[in-house]
Amino acid sequence: MKEFYRMELDYTENGIAVATQTYYRVHETECFYVVIRDWELDMVMGRAIAEDESFYDTIKRTKMKVKRFGKSSYRFAFETKDEAFLHLKYRKVRHLVHLKRDIDLINSFVKQSEGLEWGDLNDEGLIPNTIRVSHY
Repeated sequence: MKEFYRMELDYTENGIAVATQTYYRVHETECFYVVIRDWELDMVMGRAIAEDESFYDTIKRTKMKVKRFGKSSYRFAFETKDEAFLHLKYRKVRHLVHLKRDIDLINSFVKQSEGLEWGDLNDEGLIPNTIRVSHY
């Protein structure tokens, strides 16, 4: 079975660890891969598979949860651990950019709303002097 990898950060007592999730392809269409996690594969192996039933049919019959992702754009899982790690770094950089934007917006809100009451806002609830911040 073809393997795919997805990595996430795991915060432990000893520091930050990179956790790798392994997914196995159980079905393939023209556009998509249908995958299950490694621990779910063990569950399927333990179930009775009928003689005329495929592995994927067993998964459907037992109503196991599967993940489907497109072949043309691998953003969910990757064929190598190196690609998965590179994508993890990319996602965390993007995450950091969004967090910095949120911090700036919240700081602006706190600064501009100091001393304001609800009645000081206009009909739309806009805080005065924040248009520059909202077009970040």
